[in-house]
Amino acid sequence: MLEARETVRDRRVLDLFAGTGALGIEALSRGAASAVCVERGARESAVIRENAKRAAVADNLTVLAMPVARAIPSLDGPFDLVFMDPPYDDAEAIPATLEALLSADGVLHDDAVIVVEHPSRNPADLDGLAVEELAMRRYGDTLVSLLTPRVSTASGSGEMIA
Repeated sequence: MLEARETVRDRRVLDLFAGTGALGIEALSRGAASAVCVERGARESAVIRENAKRAAVADNLTVLAMPVARAIPSLDGPFDLVFMDPPYDDAEAIPATLEALLSADGVLHDDAVIVVEHPSRNPADLDGLAVEELAMRRYGDTLVSLLTPRVSTASGSGEMIA
């Protein structure tokens, strides 16, 4: 779905709630320019680094071992593609994380694609957020939403609204 939109090759990728780093590492293996994986635990971060070495993409990967909320303000963007896959029991973190991404200066390109994975039984409430839905797919108990920042054109400035 992402390759059809040409959103991977030569792009800067941010993988939030990275787990094993699979999404960021996969993006690198498909031609992304660089990736940053954010995962709070030191043990999980070590697994991401090891997986990146095994996939021969470690040179283009940065791992931040800290909570996502703390990482966002310090990120060196802009990013073109963002993956968000929080634990299903923490799906309420999605709106707060999106809000933080949208309000952080220079973290997202205006046309960034944000891929959010959330449970279909308890989907994240995205109402009121400055995002536009590009697509949504259901895979069993999982919803995958493709979003992009909504850009205000009322003033003609092209600034993101949040």
